[in-house]
Amino acid sequence: ARLSDAVGARFQWRESTPASRAKLLRRCARQLAAVKHPLARWITDEMGKPILQSLAEIDKSVLCFETYADLATKALRPQR
Repeated sequence: ARLSDAVGARFQWRESTPASRAKLLRRCARQLAAVKHPLARWITDEMGKPILQSLAEIDKSVLCFETYADLATKALRPQR
Protein backbone atom coordinates (compact mmCIF):
# COMPACT_ATOMS: atom_id res chain seq x y z
CA ALA A 1 0.00 0.00 0.00
CA ARG A 2 2.81 2.44 0.83
CA LEU A 3 4.52 1.91 -2.52
CA SER A 4 1.32 2.57 -4.43
CA ASP A 5 0.76 5.67 -2.27
CA ALA A 6 4.22 6.91 -3.23
CA VAL A 7 3.58 6.29 -6.92
CA GLY A 8 0.28 8.14 -6.69
CA ALA A 9 1.93 11.03 -4.86
CA ARG A 10 4.55 11.30 -7.60
CA PHE A 11 1.87 11.84 -10.24
CA GLN A 12 0.00 14.25 -7.99
CA TRP A 13 3.22 16.23 -7.37
CA ARG A 14 3.96 16.35 -11.10
CA GLU A 15 0.56 17.89 -11.77
CA SER A 16 0.70 20.37 -8.88
CA THR A 17 1.34 24.06 -9.39
CA PRO A 18 4.54 25.74 -8.21
CA ALA A 19 2.47 27.67 -5.65
CA SER A 20 1.00 24.51 -4.16
CA ARG A 21 4.46 22.90 -4.07
CA ALA A 22 5.83 25.94 -2.26
CA LYS A 23 2.96 25.84 0.23
CA LEU A 24 3.63 22.18 1.02
CA LEU A 25 7.39 22.73 1.39
CA ARG A 26 6.81 25.67 3.75
CA ARG A 27 4.43 23.51 5.80
CA CYS A 28 7.14 20.84 6.03
CA ALA A 29 9.61 23.49 7.21
CA ARG A 30 7.21 24.70 9.92
CA GLN A 31 6.42 21.19 11.11
CA LEU A 32 10.09 20.24 11.26
CA ALA A 33 10.91 23.42 13.17
CA ALA A 34 8.07 22.67 15.61
CA VAL A 35 9.69 19.39 16.67
CA LYS A 36 13.27 20.64 16.48
CA HIS A 37 14.26 19.98 20.09
CA PRO A 38 12.83 16.47 20.54
CA LEU A 39 14.15 15.50 17.12
CA ALA A 40 17.60 16.86 17.96
CA ARG A 41 17.59 14.88 21.20
CA TRP A 42 16.68 11.74 19.24
CA ILE A 43 19.49 12.36 16.73
CA THR A 44 21.92 12.86 19.60
CA ASP A 45 20.77 9.70 21.38
CA GLU A 46 20.86 7.57 18.24
CA MET A 47 24.03 8.87 16.64
CA GLY A 48 26.03 10.24 19.55
CA LYS A 49 26.21 13.61 17.87
CA PRO A 50 26.59 16.68 20.14
CA ILE A 51 23.22 18.37 20.68
CA LEU A 52 24.37 21.61 19.01
CA GLN A 53 25.27 19.70 15.86
CA SER A 54 21.91 17.94 15.92
CA LEU A 55 20.10 21.26 16.25
CA ALA A 56 22.18 22.72 13.42
CA GLU A 57 21.33 19.75 11.21
CA ILE A 58 17.63 20.38 11.72
CA ASP A 59 18.06 24.11 11.11
CA LYS A 60 19.80 23.27 7.84
CA SER A 61 16.95 20.99 6.82
CA VAL A 62 14.38 23.68 7.61
CA LEU A 63 16.39 26.14 5.53
CA CYS A 64 16.47 23.64 2.63
CA PHE A 65 12.68 23.30 2.67
CA GLU A 66 12.29 27.09 2.74
CA THR A 67 14.84 27.57 -0.05
CA TYR A 68 13.15 25.03 -2.30
CA ALA A 69 9.78 26.62 -1.55
CA ASP A 70 11.16 29.95 -2.77
CA LEU A 71 12.64 28.28 -5.84
CA ALA A 72 9.35 26.56 -6.63
CA THR A 73 7.64 29.89 -7.18
CA LYS A 74 10.59 31.54 -8.95
CA ALA A 75 12.30 28.86 -11.03
CA LEU A 76 9.19 26.91 -11.97
CA ARG A 77 7.08 29.82 -13.15
CA PRO A 78 6.04 29.65 -16.81
CA GLN A 79 8.63 30.87 -19.31
CA ARG A 80 7.73 33.48 -21.91
